[in-house]
Amino acid sequence: MSLHARVTPEAEARLRAIRRRSSWSSVLISILVVALLALLLTLWVLVPIGRKHEPIVTYQLPSREKLDEPRKRPTSIQKQPSAPASSMARVITSSSMAPVAIPVADVEVPSVSLDFGSGDDFGEGGFGGGMGAAGGTGGGFGSSQPIAGALKGRLYDFKQDPAKQPNRDYLDGDQRTNYVDNVVRLHKRDFSSSTLKEFFRAPHELSLTHLAIPFGPASDGPSHFGAEKDMQPSGWVAHYSGNLVVPEDGRYRFVGMGDDYLCVMIDGKVRLVACWPDIQKRIADRWDPDRDSGKWTSPLGNQKLVVGDWVRMRRGQEVRMDLGIGERPGGMLGFILLVEKQGEEYRKTADGRPILPLFTTAPFTPEAKADLAAKFHGFELEWEKVPMFPAR
Repeated sequence: MSLHARVTPEAEARLRAIRRRSSWSSVLISILVVALLALLLTLWVLVPIGRKHEPIVTYQLPSREKLDEPRKRPTSIQKQPSAPASSMARVITSSSMAPVAIPVADVEVPSVSLDFGSGDDFGEGGFGGGMGAAGGTGGGFGSSQPIAGALKGRLYDFKQDPAKQPNRDYLDGDQRTNYVDNVVRLHKRDFSSSTLKEFFRAPHELSLTHLAIPFGPASDGPSHFGAEKDMQPSGWVAHYSGNLVVPEDGRYRFVGMGDDYLCVMIDGKVRLVACWPDIQKRIADRWDPDRDSGKWTSPLGNQKLVVGDWVRMRRGQEVRMDLGIGERPGGMLGFILLVEKQGEEYRKTADGRPILPLFTTAPFTPEAKADLAAKFHGFELEWEKVPMFPAR
């Protein structure tokens, strides 16, 4: 026999109430879960729609016509240098071009009269510098980039030995005399490498096509040869050399002027010495200028052009050329080397000077002609009858 407990009416009513509460709680929880899911889904869909995006900025390149327009250059050159802090311009570059035209102002500079005596040399001061090596044309002191057919040049410091130790033989005593003695010794030894090795050599070798350097600081020489931190800008010589190929049969001669030192040797023989007056005779030694020397003013102050020897050459002939330039006391420097062919009809200036071309181993570009004409303003050069002597 088994016993069964009967549920009282009160307990049954309580159970039904608990069951009802549980059902309603389940329904309410389900509704809340569905509502929460709906809210999350709404946020996920609607928030990106209202998000603000950064604007995309584009730049339009200038038209081909704008790109091909030549950049306008100043028509004058400032002769008086300013201190580096005031003259240096801050340049800002961009990786993309914006269609904004920046005007370049033309600056007019009064012309400067170069009227100097024949004293020791110029002090540091107000003249434009020579043409540098960076342009790659082979002008000035030459290009740091190799140029086919150009003369190759190195710079040597008489004041130091190859180890950059002071050269007492030069520094002790009269440096003017010591400078002349060293240059004369180089001439007598045909600029032999064994003699040049006695002196400190600047790091860079330059390629020179033509020599035309207006008045500028003597520090330009060491700077372009990469020795601005290794030597003082005095007591140095730059030597250029190469085998020239003669363009046409005829007799040729060199004409020029150097501050302080300029010499041309052909096949080991001196053909032109054109130095500052106080050292000219001692460096020229037994060489005598042509009788036309001293007639015409050079573009270097009021110093006169020195005219060299006539040299007969044949078309296609190779002749060895040694070209020396240098600076003795420091201060300012300048050089120019012209060439004349006998029998050629040249235009003349009012004072009778034949308008000669620059000696060159390569043709001149229109840009180079314009640049040289501006740098030697007032000293006209011949641009049509230009014999070219490429070097090998």
